[in-house]
Amino acid sequence: MSILAVDIGNSTIVIGIVENDIVKERFRFKSKGKNNLFSLTKHFESSLINYKKDIESIILSSVVPSLTDLVAQALETVLDKKVKYVSSHNVPLVNKNAVPSQMGNDLIANVVEARNKYPFSNCCVVDFGTALSFSTISKDGDVLGVSIAPGIVTGANALASNTAQLHVVDIQIPSKALGRTTTDALLSGLIFGAVGTVKEVISRIEKEVDGELKVIITGGLSTFVGPLIGFGEIDKYHTLKGISRFANLK
Repeated sequence: MSILAVDIGNSTIVIGIVENDIVKERFRFKSKGKNNLFSLTKHFESSLINYKKDIESIILSSVVPSLTDLVAQALETVLDKKVKYVSSHNVPLVNKNAVPSQMGNDLIANVVEARNKYPFSNCCVVDFGTALSFSTISKDGDVLGVSIAPGIVTGANALASNTAQLHVVDIQIPSKALGRTTTDALLSGLIFGAVGTVKEVISRIEKEVDGELKVIITGGLSTFVGPLIGFGEIDKYHTLKGISRFANLK
């Protein structure tokens, strides 16, 4: 049987079919736009038509309150099952009190999965989403803290929206740091700037934890930018796997 893991983010709604810790299939929908119960139900019905009979439970993580109930209702309509939620109040960690109350549900899922992968190591999950986040859990299972920076696409959109002569660019790896066109200059700053941010923040986190630090890189741009960082394990499905860990909770 399968678990339907749902990750509602600020830019996208991602749903994954997880079976035996493996993401068998993944679907992505835009979070922004004219989402309503009818349109979401239609999208989910068409995407999940071949998986409905095998889905045993639905686990939902959301950082967009206005979409949480809407997506849950649509999924319950399509699958005829009740939705369970990722929450700081119900975490599959031994030390539940170590989870900050303001920590985003997606980041909670990230540290839960990190703990599952590396139960005896300090671990930081770098998530390339709308925000670039760093969530760290200790070798003892305590959530040590989070660092958050603007994501690559968020930075690109902010520059285009707040300047007169800079434009939106399609994200791609620049060939060199010194750009001679506006597009090349933007890509250099956005991509290499993000890589530099990861290296600097991880370096500082390593000084604050006791012992070796494992690094997991995930998120929409993880397979794209991750190889440039030079360290860390890249797993684009890490968050979905973490969400699925909540399936056995009551």
